Amino acid sequence: MKFLVVAGGCLALVCAAARADSWSPYEPSLDVAENEKHFLVLGPYDYETHRTAFAFHARGVGTKPPRVVESERTEEASVVVDPGDRLIRKGTLEQTPLGAWMLSATPRAVLFEEYGSIGSGTTLALLGSDGKVKWRHALADFKFDMKKFRRSTSSIWWYDGWWVDEARGRIVIAAKGRQVREVELETGKIHDVGESVLLDALNSSSIRVRRSVLALCHLADEKPKGWVKRVVAFRDDTRQPIALRLEAAWAVRAEVDDPGSLALYRKAKERLADQEVRECFLWYAPSSFAAEDSVALLAALLRAHPDWRARDVAATIAGLGGPGIDELDEIACDDKLSSQLRLAALFGLGNSRSEYGSAAFAFAVRDTNEKFVAAALKQLDGQVIPPLDRALAKSLFHAGAGDAAIAKYLGEHPSESSIAGLEAAAKRAKPDSDAHAAIAAALKNCRKYR
Repeated sequence: MKFLVVAGGCLALVCAAARADSWSPYEPSLDVAENEKHFLVLGPYDYETHRTAFAFHARGVGTKPPRVVESERTEEASVVVDPGDRLIRKGTLEQTPLGAWMLSATPRAVLFEEYGSIGSGTTLALLGSDGKVKWRHALADFKFDMKKFRRSTSSIWWYDGWWVDEARGRIVIAAKGRQVREVELETGKIHDVGESVLLDALNSSSIRVRRSVLALCHLADEKPKGWVKRVVAFRDDTRQPIALRLEAAWAVRAEVDDPGSLALYRKAKERLADQEVRECFLWYAPSSFAAEDSVALLAALLRAHPDWRARDVAATIAGLGGPGIDELDEIACDDKLSSQLRLAALFGLGNSRSEYGSAAFAFAVRDTNEKFVAAALKQLDGQVIPPLDRALAKSLFHAGAGDAAIAKYLGEHPSESSIAGLEAAAKRAKPDSDAHAAIAAALKNCRKYR
């Protein structure tokens, strides 16, 4: 199983909306109350009845957090719930929500929009703990200026963000064109309010609300007036959680060319033990800073925590171009570093398909550990780096622990240029050995290209 990060706020909603409008299948999802006492599971979706299952749960004492996992075999997502958690209520929804916000005070949830048909069905609804919808609104109920909204094949792209201010008992909705509405949580009554409520929410006691405001400031087409000054002040406020300050730095980086954001990220390298800080480095740094600076930040993350999403971090580093390739090459070729770290760097190089990565693989296959050589070549993950087959074939002229693994790779990527090296390796391979069999099979494939 592969674990997936469940993100909250506007950024997660944008990702979900992109999938919804591209006709991607609906995947089960999870929303956890901010106080972590309750959570809502959505899915699976029934393609015959066009209904989506839901379930409210209460967290048990000492239970593992619920999580979304993806099967490595089928790549299908599912939600894993600890047996010690208590099921409160389950049922089905007539409409599949695009997003949900689980409340903390009671096991209820606000449901937002319709997956696959944004703006056409129920825009906002309150799902009670008894499994019944207490109130609902269509988009027309909000009396927005619809001329400001873009339309696609299946959806009306009307919103910039939303959140639930549970302390005030209000749901805040920001539509395009700086149109803002508040909805009373208990009654569903709609109020037309000014956009000042958006930035005022940066003072909310809810971390999730503050995070949603920061995402809105970064992603909205028309941002709230005066947002830059407020968000910079938020970024520099040491009373705020470090992860939120890093998100604020991401939000203002494109608008404010000051050294404050980069300085904050550099300082945060001391806080990489915090998973939320690591996630900020991975998701926000590459789009916030110059390639050299982003590589330095991500390399610090990879070196400090090679056991945390190392492949994702290495692939992101490789995607930053030359500086990233150079950094990964340095890591991969340093045999004083752990195998785990070096293999992650090799994966990034293989994923980049850059010919400059071939030297690192050629160095790795000279390692005396046969298992490491085999693992190193697996990091190519099916990618082909043009000069690599020649470099690997050349390495076969010298005895090494990885002859079998190299031969297997060359056999899967046959080339006439590999024949001489394979023939040299065949002369020293012991008959009936795995290496001999792999070399023979590779030679058979490569000779077809003569």
